[in-house]
Amino acid sequence: MLKVVLADDEYFILHELAGLIDWSEYNCEIVGLASNGIEAQKMVLQESADLLISDIKMPGMDGLTLIDSLSQVRNMNYILISGYSDFEYALKAIKFQVADYLLKPLDKNDLQNALLKLQTEDLSSSKSEDESIQVRLRNDPYLKHAYEYIENHYKNAFSLEDMANSLNISPSYLSKLFVRKVDMRFKEFVNLYRIRVSQQILSSTNKTIEEVSLLAGYSDYKYFTRVFKKLSFMTPAQYRKEGENFINNRDKTF
Repeated sequence: MLKVVLADDEYFILHELAGLIDWSEYNCEIVGLASNGIEAQKMVLQESADLLISDIKMPGMDGLTLIDSLSQVRNMNYILISGYSDFEYALKAIKFQVADYLLKPLDKNDLQNALLKLQTEDLSSSKSEDESIQVRLRNDPYLKHAYEYIENHYKNAFSLEDMANSLNISPSYLSKLFVRKVDMRFKEFVNLYRIRVSQQILSSTNKTIEEVSLLAGYSDYKYFTRVFKKLSFMTPAQYRKEGENFINNRDKTF
């Protein structure tokens, strides 16, 4: 769940933004409402926020200064909102690598699209990270075998002990190897692999979510949905819908 801080010096706009959408549908949780830049800065740091949606013109500290300050200490995402379609503001937003720039009055569809775009970009980053992980796996003989073991057994239940036995090493050593070389725990890596498999099935077939869950190695459909949402920033149904929308929009251009 992404922790979100909203910042705007206009009370009604701030609360309108907070109630504009069902944030949980986009794997978001509002952890702070700030009426100025200084308050927003404190909330972001206190709550370890993942996303800041901020007005540009605010007393005390404006939105651009706020983002500049936070970018020095946190790796997070930003969406700016403004009542002005100002080219200079847009240029500065690009400089600070702001994810999106929304104009007032706030539009529900614009906000939804901005969040979906942000999640899609995060998924692309995850894909690059996956490729980096695979290189590290191939460079270690134990982890290379572990990866092959997951490829062959992901549809069925297996444990760290099962994999360690197949390698003739201790479970504790294998566990430490995953953390040291892949920077994640064994269970986290297996979940990541299974969710990537489920994404491929969702994108290429019409199988039900329950069927996809079983094919990806999850006997508990509800648990599968929770893990999928955590790693993909959306539910399996939303992921499939986004893929269909992409194909439909692509086809309209030809």
